[in-house]
Amino acid sequence: MKISELKSIRPWKLVRRAAEGSILAAMFVGILATVAIVSYRCATSSGPFRKEYTGKIVDKKITMHESNEGSFFVHKLVIEEKSRTRFQVTVPQELYDRAKVGMLIQRSTKGIELFPNPDETSTSP
Repeated sequence: MKISELKSIRPWKLVRRAAEGSILAAMFVGILATVAIVSYRCATSSGPFRKEYTGKIVDKKITMHESNEGSFFVHKLVIEEKSRTRFQVTVPQELYDRAKVGMLIQRSTKGIELFPNPDETSTSP
C-alpha cells in the first residue's frame, strides 16, 4: 500500500464528524426542550408568571441589580396560597411600600388589591 493511499483513509475523521453531529443534535434537542418548558410555565396559572393569584404575604424582599448602565431595585413579595404553596411576585415600589407581612393580596383582571387579614386583626385597648 502506498503512503498516499493511507493518507486518504482516515477513519478517525469519520468518527469525529459523526460525534460532532451527535453533539449538535443533542444540543438542539436540549435547547428546544428548555424553550418548551419555559413557555409552558409562563402560560400556566401555577408558574412564576401567573396572571391571577390570591394568598397571604409571608415575606418581602428587595433585590439590587447592578450593570454598566446603573443599578436598580426589584421589589418582591412572597405569597402563600391556601394550599401552602409559596411563590414570589414582582410588584411596583408603591405596592411594596403599602404591603405588610400578614396581609392578603389578590391579583385579578381588576389589578392587584391588598386586604387586611381578618385572622390576624388584634383588638388593642
